[in-house]
Amino acid sequence: MLPIWGGPPSGFKPFKDAMEILRERIRQELSIEVSSSRDLMRCTQLSKLSNAITIGGDKDNRRSLTQRILILTEGSHAGGGLSLIDVRRRILEAYVGNQNTQRTASRHPLAVCNDIARYFRTVCVDYKSRAEAKPENWCVRHSKLRGARKFWYFSTAISIASIVAQVPVKDNETVVNRLIEILNIPPILRVFCAATGTDSKAVVGRLLGEFSTYLREMSNASVRSGLNLVEFEHRFSEELPNGGANPFPRIFNTTKRMHREMMLFIDTVDNNVREKLLDWFLL
Repeated sequence: MLPIWGGPPSGFKPFKDAMEILRERIRQELSIEVSSSRDLMRCTQLSKLSNAITIGGDKDNRRSLTQRILILTEGSHAGGGLSLIDVRRRILEAYVGNQNTQRTASRHPLAVCNDIARYFRTVCVDYKSRAEAKPENWCVRHSKLRGARKFWYFSTAISIASIVAQVPVKDNETVVNRLIEILNIPPILRVFCAATGTDSKAVVGRLLGEFSTYLREMSNASVRSGLNLVEFEHRFSEELPNGGANPFPRIFNTTKRMHREMMLFIDTVDNNVREKLLDWFLL
């Protein structure tokens, strides 16, 4: 839950106070867990999320980066008069510009690709410190990183590459509209959109089969409980310390197969898409 204030700065304080009351009422009256306001999901202002000058600057911290990328690529509209599409448009225009933007080196679709890659690498690096700070959760974090987070990144990168391979990057408005379209659908459909040839569709079928296996495992309460018992030094052992079956090797091997299919998928897409993927997300 990330409340976003879209009005004038003077109204943000009352909005923030009201959201804290709402969070508590949701917890107490509906017994629904919502994100803590102390963490990354504190109330924020649309003007800060969409300020082109501060993106990448000294004040652009991990919290700001996380909020922007999660809103762009994973958000859902839960209520309020400010639509998610409008928020995404404002954020994307901060990267890409709009019909009134004077083209500069910093207002280019490549900027949002750089930030998506930066966020994914931040998550990868964060895993180390978080796993060491709370070693009892390392296995679940590791499995999420190799599975769900990697699939999110791959599907987002390959779908954006398929767009920018077709649309002239100087056509700001068209680029923004196409990016909004692709980011408004789930990661699974993003991969489908990038698969155009027979070979790539076959690889997508295998990739989604492995991803379904991964999701089925991770959604199983007993599997999650088992992962919390896995000791790093004995992660590939067949049994858990309590004698139960160790689910980690199964999930680890599933994510390895997912990774292999992602690599094969890159080889099967159109050359222009593959070049854009490498140009804009790797080099």
